Amino acid sequence: MGDLVEPHIPAFSDAFQRFGQWLQDVHTRYLPVMETLVKVDWEQVQNRLKDMPKRSRIAMGIAADQGWFFNWQDSLQNTLRLIDDISAARDGDIDAILEDYYEENIEWYTLKLCEIYPSRKTVIQAAANAHRTGTSDGYCLSVPVFLAQADGLFWEISGIESPMNKVRGGDALVGSAWIKSKIGDDQRANDLLSPFFQMHDSDLLISQRTRQKKYTDRGKIFNALNRHQVLHGEVSDYGTRINSLKAFSLLIFIGLHLPDILKMTHSEQNDANEL
Repeated sequence: MGDLVEPHIPAFSDAFQRFGQWLQDVHTRYLPVMETLVKVDWEQVQNRLKDMPKRSRIAMGIAADQGWFFNWQDSLQNTLRLIDDISAARDGDIDAILEDYYEENIEWYTLKLCEIYPSRKTVIQAAANAHRTGTSDGYCLSVPVFLAQADGLFWEISGIESPMNKVRGGDALVGSAWIKSKIGDDQRANDLLSPFFQMHDSDLLISQRTRQKKYTDRGKIFNALNRHQVLHGEVSDYGTRINSLKAFSLLIFIGLHLPDILKMTHSEQNDANEL
């Protein structure tokens, strides 16, 4: 046996040496990571993720009060950071937080929209390009296009006519009623889509009559972004960076966030029915 093994001793020695070096490399490279993971409070992490939809609903409400919409299409880390930033911010800071966020990510979101809705690529890309000029002229072009495409995508996703209009004889949006019919009492989906259920009261969709009572009759000036005013030519001073990004945030919320949450809810409902 010794005679058979002896010629192979150098090869065995070399193999063990390389294996030893591999173990050393693994130890050097991954030990700090393993030590970090051991120190993580996983129960706290789990609880934070479990509370994320509820915290997201609250943060979405804060953002919507300022005319903004945010979504869950970014990474988990970035989404959690955005929720934390909004939740901790004062009213005056919300604009700054979300302006920076959407300006930084507008190219990525535009590419994602164009990939999912190729028939709308030309017009969405044109609006994004107009926004990126950084001029009032560019914003005057991007705002109405972003708003119109948000309307169009809501119609395309729901398959119902005029989803941004209010239900006859009521306040809720036609599209909101449709969403509710799809998600039912699913609490997580209701949390993640909560802005749709308050949108009819927002400055974005507030009617001329309500604007009159809420602002003009009280001697206040209404200067928020309003879909009807822009798309029907009632105003012409909407061409600002912040209005363009707010309109873009609505487009992302409807075009990316809504179908993802509906898909998630539908998948979970199917899984539950199979049990």
